[in-house]
Amino acid sequence: MPSIAWTKQRRPVGTWLIGLGACALVVPLTATADQAEQDRIVERLERLEEGGSTSWTGGAPVFESPDGEHQFKVRGRLHNDAWVTRGTEDGEGDIAGTHNRRARLGIDGVAYDDFAYRLEGDFVGGSLAVRDMTLQYRGFGPWELTFGNKYLDQSFDGRTGSNFSEFMERGIIIGGTRPEAGSRPLGLTADVGGDNWHWSIAALGDAVDGSSDTSDDLSFVSRAHYAPIHSDDRVVHLGAWGYYEDLGETRDIELSSRIANPFNDVTRVESGVFPDVGSAASYGAEIAGVWGPLSATAEYMGKRFDSDESGVSPTVDGYLVSLGYFVTGETRAYAGRRGTWTRVTPENPVTEGGPGAIQLVARAETANYDDNDIPGTDVDALTAGVNWHLVSHVRLMLNATYFDTAGSQDDSGYHVGTRVQVDW
Repeated sequence: MPSIAWTKQRRPVGTWLIGLGACALVVPLTATADQAEQDRIVERLERLEEGGSTSWTGGAPVFESPDGEHQFKVRGRLHNDAWVTRGTEDGEGDIAGTHNRRARLGIDGVAYDDFAYRLEGDFVGGSLAVRDMTLQYRGFGPWELTFGNKYLDQSFDGRTGSNFSEFMERGIIIGGTRPEAGSRPLGLTADVGGDNWHWSIAALGDAVDGSSDTSDDLSFVSRAHYAPIHSDDRVVHLGAWGYYEDLGETRDIELSSRIANPFNDVTRVESGVFPDVGSAASYGAEIAGVWGPLSATAEYMGKRFDSDESGVSPTVDGYLVSLGYFVTGETRAYAGRRGTWTRVTPENPVTEGGPGAIQLVARAETANYDDNDIPGTDVDALTAGVNWHLVSHVRLMLNATYFDTAGSQDDSGYHVGTRVQVDW
């Protein structure tokens, strides 16, 4: 059996010292790495425990990051109407029907605290149409810069959102004084304001579905308001607005505006044909007030169309005056930063056994589309209505409107409409 010889080797003292030094370095480095990993795990657990927040105060969930810099929510509205028209002189306009006025779905979000975005579409008529599509920067103190297409800042009634308007349809003359690009042109808006005032200025082009065959219309729009009295139950609002639009190409323009009922095209009020219009200017003044359960608004507005070739400058104008009164005692909610009406919150909602908020409203209005140079139609209309806010996001509406037209169209009659409305 072979023998195994063991040889004892001697190592220099320096080798042992190097080994001991390496161990002395490795142990603290390992401990430091372990502590850093532990700190990361603890931080992750704390974030999981925080988990952001979710609130349901706006009719739909609002998701917020733990640091509060990011938010996201789904938004939308449904307005379902039923209308009947009677009393027109030849009976041609005596029609009735049920309609979906608005069916919108979209998103709102905030990113990094200073950026806000919105995308909303409308599914009325079985097709999708873009409504709001904006990116906003809010990092310049009281200034807000918004790029995209958003609702035009024009007039008190025109700027108040359809969820908060006191009537099922806006005033007649508002349709006649819109820019040719419509109520949501694409462009840049700068807005500054405080608790009881604001000023906005915008440079706008065509709507998102505008023609690609010609240059865009270019509009410069501005509106300002100031509320010298602004408390929980007292408001005095003063405002003015105007815009100038340069059309991408000259065109003939004929106005056609709905009278209270958006689904009866027979009773629309129309102007004559304004030939070869190259530019236009519009303007308006507004006043509104709140005194406890009583509210009131009054507006005047007009628009002048300038022809590049014919030399005529036809003008349309009109006014509207409205009153509202809450029989259940609420006060009309007013947005001091925007200069509009805003959401009504019932003091005793039906979900808590109360009557909700019940408001009686009335409006008188005139639109003059009959110009001295170009004959058209004038219309006077009176509307009475009831708004029943069951809760803050659900409302039932009833409107009855009598109208009388003269000029190119000579007619009269009345519309009666109802609406079931929810938004989130």
